[in-house]
Amino acid sequence: TVTHTAINASDGSINLNGTGTINYTGLEPVFIVVEMQNINFEFNGGNETITVDDNGTSNDGLSSIDSDQGEQVIFQNPNQNLNIDANAGNDTINVNGSDTGLASDVTITGQNDLTVSDVNLQNSGVTIQSTGGSVTAGDITAGDVTTTAQDNLNAGNVNASGSVQQTSNTGSVTTGSVEADGSVTQTAQGSVNTGSVAAGNDVSQ
Repeated sequence: TVTHTAINASDGSINLNGTGTINYTGLEPVFIVVEMQNINFEFNGGNETITVDDNGTSNDGLSSIDSDQGEQVIFQNPNQNLNIDANAGNDTINVNGSDTGLASDVTITGQNDLTVSDVNLQNSGVTIQSTGGSVTAGDITAGDVTTTAQDNLNAGNVNASGSVQQTSNTGSVTTGSVEADGSVTQTAQGSVNTGSVAAGNDVSQ
């Protein structure tokens, strides 16, 4: 497991599987090209915009992540998990694209209100969660899709080759059409408002 922690727009650190930490200052961009099961990106807790994209060369095994408060990082696609933790602040995550070879599960976490753009990661399971605020997400195409908000959950259309789980712990769930080859589960303290649901297995609301 590799963990990259952004300190500010040009400084940060890289921890390699708990064996040691590399601190850097003023690098542009940062390259993490090493075989790994998991990679974690920890951001600095302010209101920020984080962008995930391909590095510019399709299917070369490398993707890119950048922030308006952190340095751009070019990284080798992990085998199992890509974890993005925006920490505190009201954050926006733009998933503009990814390397075509990215097949790991992707988890996006925020502590306050979290906005996530359209996500098209057909080879990945996608989890989007806010531990202390609302979640607003665009259209999502992926394997398994899990979206969880402490407050209201608002999402676009969801197309999953696996199962879909949508949860609001204290508010409502509002979403467009939901299509899943597996099951669909929608749970809210308030109301559940869905355009339409089509599932290969059970539907629970």
